[in-house]
Formats: sequence, structure tokens, C-alpha cells
Amino acid sequence: MVHLTLNTGHASISPREAISPEAMATLAPLTAHGGQLPAPCSAFRVTVSHAPGGAVFTVWRGCEPLVTCGLARTPEAALEVWRPLTEMLAAFAPEADPQRPGTLPWLGVVILPSLALTAREDVLWLGDFERCYAHALMD
Repeated sequence: MVHLTLNTGHASISPREAISPEAMATLAPLTAHGGQLPAPCSAFRVTVSHAPGGAVFTVWRGCEPLVTCGLARTPEAALEVWRPLTEMLAAFAPEADPQRPGTLPWLGVVILPSLALTAREDVLWLGDFERCYAHALMD
């Protein structure tokens, strides 16, 4: 899966094999409707909306959204998920011009302004969580 941060244009490949079975088992109960993350990340929660071939999810700390992510597994979902991500990004970073990944599946991430107000140690795990949760959604 391609993991793209729209704010920066940074992209990496996240193979399913890199995700531990323990992480997948922990996240499986959160794939249907989201919910509060388990300790030691229990200050955070995830909300998720599913669409055919994709999903959009947001990670929150309390009432502050930190990131919104779009997962696309099909060409149709890629079109449906990309537009709201870029519209969201344009609201606070109009100079950004991300390019949609050309291969599927992909996970697009928009870092929201409230992330800057969150302690660094509280968000170091966020990139890993995004990838793990996206793979859990695909499973």
C-alpha cells in the first residue's frame, strides 16, 4: 500500500507483511465503527466511514481531530476519497498540490492544524497507527 502525506508529498510503501499479527488483532474490533484506542493510546479515538472499495477515518485526541485519512482499494474509491481529502487540505494549505498515487491500494493522509498543538510524544506513533489501521480495514 502507498502511504502518502498530502501536506508534504512524502510517500512510502507499507507492505502488509510489516504489520504484526498482534497489531491486527488489537485493531480488528475498531474496523467496523471506530472507537477509543487501547492503552497506552487511550486518550485517542478513531472514527471511520466505509464506502465500497475504500474508507475515510479520522484520529482524534479528545475533541481535536489530528489527521484524516482516505483509503482507496479500487479506482472508483480513489476518485471518491481523493476529492474530499484535497478539499480539506486546501482549506488550510492552499499552496499544497499533492498528486494522487497511481497504484492501488493507497492511503492518503491530511495532517490537520490541531496536530501542531499535540505533544510530540503523543503523536510519534500516529504514522504507524495510520498504516496499521488501513491494513486492518483492508483485511
